[in-house]
Amino acid sequence: TGHDAPAATPGWATLAHRLTASTLGLFILGMATIAVQRRRQPGQSVGIPLLLLGLTVFLALLGYKTPAQLLPWVTLGNLLGGIGMLALLWWLGSAATPLSGHAYQRLRPWAVLGLVVVGLQIALGAWNSANFAALACPSLLDCGDAYWSLAGIGEAFNPARQLAAGADGHVVIDASARLIHLGHRLGALLALAYLGWLGWRALRAGQGVRTIGIVLLGLLLLQAALGIGAVLLALPLSLVLLHNATAALLLLSVVTLVRRLTSAPA
Repeated sequence: TGHDAPAATPGWATLAHRLTASTLGLFILGMATIAVQRRRQPGQSVGIPLLLLGLTVFLALLGYKTPAQLLPWVTLGNLLGGIGMLALLWWLGSAATPLSGHAYQRLRPWAVLGLVVVGLQIALGAWNSANFAALACPSLLDCGDAYWSLAGIGEAFNPARQLAAGADGHVVIDASARLIHLGHRLGALLALAYLGWLGWRALRAGQGVRTIGIVLLGLLLLQAALGIGAVLLALPLSLVLLHNATAALLLLSVVTLVRRLTSAPA
């Protein structure tokens, strides 16, 4: 079986992306330069601006391979690099008085773990998209033999894998694509359970993070509804975009929670 051939990116979209990336790169270069110059000032963050600069250089180098629809690692690197930059910029812009108290201290390691969970789930979603595996499982329950066979799992999650295309240009969908899709679904269930528990804990921890807990739980419900709706409606672009945007908002909500619970400057 095959998936539709990768659509060519419109020229205007490529130009807009490059102009935006160049502008952001110059902004981050200036920010890192100022941070280094002020590194001796109390509370001045240097590590995160330098990390942002490193991500910018990485994405610029990766741009030489973009677009490369049959190389999933290129798409994965672009998506994770971009979402990582978003999280780091949000962290720098979320300066707030750190919370103190035993309940908040106990919650912090669980919030950090939540950041790992949501990051891994975003990576699974990016890998699913990069491998054109979104339609490999056509319904909520139908995913072929992927439920009981792990044959091909090594190839499915091989970072260096290359996609195969038929003579008609369509990407070939095989058992590995179904495993990738199923991995994203199972990851979603685990993330839903853990982040739901984390949001509930934030609600109970105190007034300082109660609003964040409410936002986190609301975004989780929205994300679950969007994911189910996207599968039932055969992945309309509008729902897929909303699903991706909500994933980014989920990440930022957990970043905000960790930021509020962090006692030391970045």
